[in-house]
Amino acid sequence: MVSKTEAPNVIVFFSDQQRFDSLGCNGQPRDITLRIDRMAREGVNYTMVYTPQLVCGPARAVMQSSLYATQTGCYRNGIPLPYDCNSLAHRMKRAGYHVAYVGKWHFGSVGDAMEVMTAPVPLESCGGYDEYWVAVESLPKTSCGYRGYIFDTEGGKRVFTGYCTDCVTDYVLEYLDACPGDDGKPFFLLLSHIEPHHQPMSVSTKGRSEAVKIRGVCPAARSRAWGRGLGVAIPGLPELLQRLGLQSWTCAG
Repeated sequence: MVSKTEAPNVIVFFSDQQRFDSLGCNGQPRDITLRIDRMAREGVNYTMVYTPQLVCGPARAVMQSSLYATQTGCYRNGIPLPYDCNSLAHRMKRAGYHVAYVGKWHFGSVGDAMEVMTAPVPLESCGGYDEYWVAVESLPKTSCGYRGYIFDTEGGKRVFTGYCTDCVTDYVLEYLDACPGDDGKPFFLLLSHIEPHHQPMSVSTKGRSEAVKIRGVCPAARSRAWGRGLGVAIPGLPELLQRLGLQSWTCAG
């Protein structure tokens, strides 16, 4: 059973280019992000939050390092996080946590050539997430709305077929169902989705069904469409935490 120590388990749920007003808790009138809205009601909804970097890779590097892009050197895409960076994963491990990462990475390889974006991220470039890693440098390059692939810690290709948001989330359920922390240590898990960032084919407004073509859709509408997918993109997660007896021992945000 996963640890029930004083230190809580932590799950970070990270979306990509999602507008603040695509969430019901921030004014979206349609019921499309019910699970996220519940998290906001039961926790804290920060309404004044700013990023020091607007570009994908640099913003992610700031999040993982707690340093400005000028300090890490990750000032544009295609520049990996320094190997010796005192990253979030390293800090959590020193604090006694197991660490896991699932989804899009996008600052672990040099350059943006297709062969780099679609290859396994070198282990030394995974920012310290070396225990459970099911991720890829550029998820838009290895997936569309309903199929794709991703890599595990050993560099093995994990091919999936189905709604991308659901399939990527399934790797989180796989990790939790395997009961990390049998040694009594808590876990820190970061789930990084590509959505609502543009995907090359189609999206779903109801999770696994009702596909909607996205090309030509304005950014706000596109964000709302992907938002519905993300709003139910934690299918089974609350239920699994409850079944494992972890609901009151896990912080999610």
